[in-house]
Amino acid sequence: MARPKIHVSDNIWDILKEIEKWGQDDGKHTVYRGHTDYRHKLRPSLFRSQNERMKNNERNVLRELITKHPIEFSSDVGIFEKLVRMQHYGLPTRLLDVTYNPLVAIYFACEKCSKYDAEIIAIRVDPAHFKYFDSDTVRCISNLSNLSQSEIKGLNSVADSSALNASESGKRLHDFVMQERPNFQPRIDKKHLSDFYLVEPRLNNPRIQAQKGAFLIFGLEEELKAGTNGFEIKKFRIDKNKTTEIRRNVEMLGFSESNIYPELSKTADMIKRKYEAN
Repeated sequence: MARPKIHVSDNIWDILKEIEKWGQDDGKHTVYRGHTDYRHKLRPSLFRSQNERMKNNERNVLRELITKHPIEFSSDVGIFEKLVRMQHYGLPTRLLDVTYNPLVAIYFACEKCSKYDAEIIAIRVDPAHFKYFDSDTVRCISNLSNLSQSEIKGLNSVADSSALNASESGKRLHDFVMQERPNFQPRIDKKHLSDFYLVEPRLNNPRIQAQKGAFLIFGLEEELKAGTNGFEIKKFRIDKNKTTEIRRNVEMLGFSESNIYPELSKTADMIKRKYEAN
């Protein structure tokens, strides 16, 4: 069950103390996410209202980007890693970025000023909802991005796993999964497609490494809510008037824009702003 929201308005140390009070659970995975606006939901960018047209054309967006930049995607293992790369370049996907480092989440919460309070979200994940990038469950959910919206609705409407695997939409999903794993059997579990999972990616991306990143993957359900089986969620509110100060604190601890975004272009932008300010 979700715990009450904690309002921590003073400084970064208060935030870290509250996170420490919540503590770790040795049997679970704990990840964090930062929102510049506390009203934001745990919902991937693909499923946000402003991206409705993108959601309705998800498979075309994926194909268009790969078609125009095939070399960029050539080393990716399966559709999940292609979605990670899409996310990296700012296209909406069914993935939600999280981090194992609460300081990274604090940085993102305070990255931009907002007229609303910011928020840190801590999420504990049961082992059953933790997967690696090459898991069959992750393959099945990731390949929903290869289906049309009418096919996804077809999967949503079936009564159980048997009906799903016998349906035209289920057979099409199975065909896409087989392109990654040729011996995959047509035994897709509908429950898995409706669940949420924390996915550990390959550390083949400098940004993932710098941000201690992982991903929550979303299938047929579009929002992770309090009380979801397998997940514990706790929220820490940050006073909007303190975000600039807290960001400076985080940067003093080594979490600056050039560290969080290690690409050359980001470092160049930061240096440019530094000398423009002077």
